[in-house]
Amino acid sequence: MEYGLNGSCLAVAAVPETLNLIVTLSLSHGVKNMVGKNALIRKLPAVETLGSTSVICSDKTGTLTQNQMNIKRLCMVGNEPFSDLDEFDDKQLVFLKKLALASNATVEIGEDGKPQFIGNPTEIAIMRLLNKKGIKKSEIEENYHKVAEIPFSSERKMMTVVLKDPSDGYIVLTKGALDRIPLNHSKPNLDIKIKEVHDSFAEDALRVIAIGIKHIENLPSEDNIEEIEQDLDLLGMIGLIDPPRPEAAKAIETAKKAGIRTVMITGDHAATAGAIAREIGILPEGQKVLTGSQLSEMTDDELFNTVKDYSVYARVSPEDKIRIVKAWQKNGEVVAMTGDGVNDAPALKAADVGVAMGNSGTEVAKSASDIVLTDDNFATIVEAVHEGRNVYSNIRKTIYFLLVCNLSEILVMLFAQIVGWGVLVTPVMLLLINVLGDGIPGLQLAKETSDPRIMSNAPVKREESIFSGGLMKVIGRQTLICSIVVLIAYYVGMSTSFISGIDSSAMIGQTMAFLVLGLTSIMHIFTVRSRKSIFERTLSDNWPLVISAVGMMFALVLLVVIPPIGGIFGLTGIGISHWLIVIALSIVPTTVAEIGKYVDNYGLKYNRICNVK
Repeated sequence: MEYGLNGSCLAVAAVPETLNLIVTLSLSHGVKNMVGKNALIRKLPAVETLGSTSVICSDKTGTLTQNQMNIKRLCMVGNEPFSDLDEFDDKQLVFLKKLALASNATVEIGEDGKPQFIGNPTEIAIMRLLNKKGIKKSEIEENYHKVAEIPFSSERKMMTVVLKDPSDGYIVLTKGALDRIPLNHSKPNLDIKIKEVHDSFAEDALRVIAIGIKHIENLPSEDNIEEIEQDLDLLGMIGLIDPPRPEAAKAIETAKKAGIRTVMITGDHAATAGAIAREIGILPEGQKVLTGSQLSEMTDDELFNTVKDYSVYARVSPEDKIRIVKAWQKNGEVVAMTGDGVNDAPALKAADVGVAMGNSGTEVAKSASDIVLTDDNFATIVEAVHEGRNVYSNIRKTIYFLLVCNLSEILVMLFAQIVGWGVLVTPVMLLLINVLGDGIPGLQLAKETSDPRIMSNAPVKREESIFSGGLMKVIGRQTLICSIVVLIAYYVGMSTSFISGIDSSAMIGQTMAFLVLGLTSIMHIFTVRSRKSIFERTLSDNWPLVISAVGMMFALVLLVVIPPIGGIFGLTGIGISHWLIVIALSIVPTTVAEIGKYVDNYGLKYNRICNVK
């Protein structure tokens, strides 16, 4: 019978009953906080993974920028560039009309009487300027009926419309990236001038869109429709600005301080991408821009060896994103990748954390992601990383807290058996301690606030153990001290009589051991909250924890003070002298922990244990 009782004691002591619950609550609390910061978590483990993120691969348009395109400069072939603010002459208005005809954006008058533009940001910018110049697209389309269209794609980076020419035949208009439009290069000198204008636009952080034109007599068959996109004459170019989000630069700086590398991935021209990246702090001195064509010429091994040299990837395809993610991962980095298109889904799945755009993202991208940003904002990713680090920190605190409590229970029971003391604390007493001493106060660890310095620490490495940074040493030290004071309490109560007149007995020893084990467990929670002294840590930032801890201490005391209740659990009343010893012994582990903190923080420069204050 005694062996069965001893086995039950060890089983109760060995199982941290509330660990799963507290970890789940920590993750759920993190999810709740992230929702309030515009990040919807689709997969719960992503909350913790975010805390380990060391590289963020971000789209430019709409994520780092405002996704509010405006045309700032224009240029017609053979003419000097002009501003959107200039008074347009007839030729310039014709050029603008051609741009509008090559667009699918529309304008409607809202209930407030103001124009509402519908379409993608680039084409809306064209419509906005057209409207500003007092021209209605519907009036232009009356003379030019669209008969065919080859839609834009991220691979082609251009789109083509075919219009019925009122005179005769058909007009082909192709709008897109200058280096993707198949132009008729019969005039080399003109090509040089065009490239100079293009580069000057791009270096001013303008996104450059070119438009080509040609006249055809007959339409090819649908199977050969793409034949019309050949030997086009360039009409001109427009330079659009998509201003960086005001908070982007600050978020990138915050990420940098946290040891997180931000990488821009965009379909824009290298010069445009580089200019924006320099403006917001992504492209520091010594870092380079890699284009999709250069990337395609590199082997996977070459990319693996050089991926850290590049902070901007321009003119890349969705397929290129997967190679970039895998190259960073092979370097041991934890990668978060943003995406919004259907073709981005494989890269989102390949990343450690896939982040989809809630506003501009497709349903396919959202389904493949771990997190959806409801505001499409890069700063939200950094906020989510902050919350993820706090969740990881709280999980470490929970493990520290519960392991010390449960391991000390195991040591106490084993030692009692070895020296022949028998059952030092019954299974019922252990369950009471695990519920009242560990469980209820421990649940509040899930709501611990983050350390203001948490984003100043380096991210947790992919191969780093949750016990790294000296946590296991501290767990061992505190477990040993907690076990020793419980054994002393039992020995004193079992073998010593006091002036109070209460004789020593095994039952008194059990009661004292129960009290010391329970009180040290509860007081231990204040130790694990911070690597600072408990006297320096503010209690007001987690009042539920303080209240539950104090309440459970009173509950344990009342079980002993009220004999009819305590007797149910095998406890007995004790004298004042016993109480003084119980209080003194219960304070010892906290005192040792405080000394350890001082030695670790100031003597040995103790490296992060829980990422906490």
